[in-house]
Amino acid sequence: MTTLWGRMAELVRFEEFELDVRRYALRRSGRPLKLERIPMELLLLLVNRRGELVSREEIVEELWGKDVFLDTDNSINTAIRKIRQTLRDNPEQPRFVQTVPAKGYRFIAPIIEVEPPAVAVEGSVSPAPPTSALPAGQVVAHYRILKKIGSGGMGVVYEAEDIRLGRHVALKFLSEKVVQAEEALARFMREARALSALHHPNICTIYEIEEHDGRPVIVMELLEGRSLKEVLRNGPLPTDTLRGLGSQLADALDAAHSKGIIHRDIKPGNVVVNDRGQAKILDFGLAKFTSPHPLRAEDGDETLTRMGVHPGTAAYMSPEQVRGEELDARSDLFSLGVVLYEAATGKKPFTGKNTVLVMNAVLQDAPAPPNELNPSLPEDVGKAINQALEKDPRMRFQSAADLGNVFRSGQETPMEGVSFMPAGKARIGWLTIVVVTLSALSLLSLVWIGYHSGHTTVHSTAEWVQLTHFSDAAQEPELSPDGRMLAFVREKSLESGLPFLAKGEVYAMLLPDGQAQQLTHDDISKGMIAFSSDGSRIAYTIASSWDTWVLPSLGGQSSLLLPNASGLHWIDSKRVLFSEIKNGIHMGIVTAGEGRTDAHDVYLPKTSNGMAHASRISPDQKWVLISGEMDDSGFLPCRLVPFDGSSSGRSVGPPGAQCFYAVWSPDGKWMYFGANAGQGKRILSVQFCLRSLRQLIHLPLRWLHSA
Repeated sequence: MTTLWGRMAELVRFEEFELDVRRYALRRSGRPLKLERIPMELLLLLVNRRGELVSREEIVEELWGKDVFLDTDNSINTAIRKIRQTLRDNPEQPRFVQTVPAKGYRFIAPIIEVEPPAVAVEGSVSPAPPTSALPAGQVVAHYRILKKIGSGGMGVVYEAEDIRLGRHVALKFLSEKVVQAEEALARFMREARALSALHHPNICTIYEIEEHDGRPVIVMELLEGRSLKEVLRNGPLPTDTLRGLGSQLADALDAAHSKGIIHRDIKPGNVVVNDRGQAKILDFGLAKFTSPHPLRAEDGDETLTRMGVHPGTAAYMSPEQVRGEELDARSDLFSLGVVLYEAATGKKPFTGKNTVLVMNAVLQDAPAPPNELNPSLPEDVGKAINQALEKDPRMRFQSAADLGNVFRSGQETPMEGVSFMPAGKARIGWLTIVVVTLSALSLLSLVWIGYHSGHTTVHSTAEWVQLTHFSDAAQEPELSPDGRMLAFVREKSLESGLPFLAKGEVYAMLLPDGQAQQLTHDDISKGMIAFSSDGSRIAYTIASSWDTWVLPSLGGQSSLLLPNASGLHWIDSKRVLFSEIKNGIHMGIVTAGEGRTDAHDVYLPKTSNGMAHASRISPDQKWVLISGEMDDSGFLPCRLVPFDGSSSGRSVGPPGAQCFYAVWSPDGKWMYFGANAGQGKRILSVQFCLRSLRQLIHLPLRWLHSA
């Protein structure tokens, strides 16, 4: 079989695993395994090049192309982790995928190439040779062909007359590509049957499924009117028309989502509007089922378009769809937001000269607010479109019904307490600065919302707002890069051995008043929380092993990110800063790529028993602030060292103080410390010029434990 990477047998086996190239499937002892698109393509590449070193550059070129503007390093690392998890492969003693540091990867297991057995797929139709255009007058089942009205990647559509009922219908003949992909065809047939039961005035109805010359034919409602794509060529829609369009499309998606169906390809070309203003969504050919839909369990985790391509249309994809992640109904709401933005302004929010640049715009760019492009647009409509276009699914509408209500009634969007701004723009102000500062003292229960003046001040609790309401303690707070989410450890025992570790679970909440959600459930000591540079992952240190684990910030399974790496923080999307045990208990500060590539030391304590537990890089990436450093005498003052490791730097903060935490202000002009200078723990700030020391808050240790 000729693949993207050369010739490879259609079926290969390695140990207990079987890789079916033709069906894009991986099985273990005969049972299907889930592997997403990018990990699957990477596994195919490694298996095809078995025994050879495949460089990261080759992986990027084969999977994405040369001129890609995505975070490919992170994508490769994630894909390798998923491959290893699926194959139960230990990176320290690999059976299958070997890491060659700073170079790439090698598939090392023996491969057996076999001819695949003939397998009958239930519900499938035998592949037939390509069918030429059908002439007018030809009868298919009880339908008389009238004319061809369209074609696309999934097939050809004809207008036909139902001879029995005398009505006009649309007949969709599936393309050769779909018919020859047996599993995709079987899945499509099951989905078509399920969608035939989805009746809604704003969804194109599927009447039945017929067969012609060995090919399935889907009989659908024949829609009158024009595609929305054609309508929008004339410019923005009038406000009343836009409100009607938004409410109808949202209602249609709400009906589909309530059945566990995600469309995945909402775009103007898949919406038809008639002369009465009625809109209908068509082409559920890329639809995906989610729980609790019964077909999800029946067909495992394989999706309709598991053919090595992104399902959907680039300019209308959600960010999570671009990244190839698991989707839920909120992905459709983003796509609908793109459609409504275009309908409101006459312009697409995400553009580029090629598909890669368009997808990069979806991930990175913040489109101009629709009210700026169309000043006559009602404010509530502009706000609703902005919210639908949030990069983070948690910040979008949580249901299509909520979005529809805004367009119907003109009421404010239902996410109370969240200010609306151009999608994707970070809201980082003094709340951000203060929460970052408080992470230095593990005081999540109170947040200072004031601004410190040029005088020494002890602030009263009247200037603080309580965020959590646990009967126990919330420790180790960390703010996401965009300032919208807070993660922390909920500690129930209050018996931690170290100030920056807590025996409890990781929680996360949306600011300012979201509900805290528990993310881990292992009841072990952990801490030193950090968000990835894009906010999609949360890393934390396990106390028993000094390893860094990571989990999705939306919740999901934890996995080992780096062994012997504690207090990890991301410098950018490619590099991290962490503490590493060199020998015995001697712990230094190291920077490296996320896969521990290109590692070099930043700081090593002078004594063999010295331990530097935590570090933070300055905003200009020239300095590193070290806290939690210990030797045989106990905790030491904080330390400031150059990022290039050229010197051991100097102590900062109160002379002789035990320094537990340290962070930078966002502008890099101030350093904040959580330290004990003999009178209890305090939050202190020091100008980066190191000439002045200001006491911001004095809180007795006794009060801290009761907070």
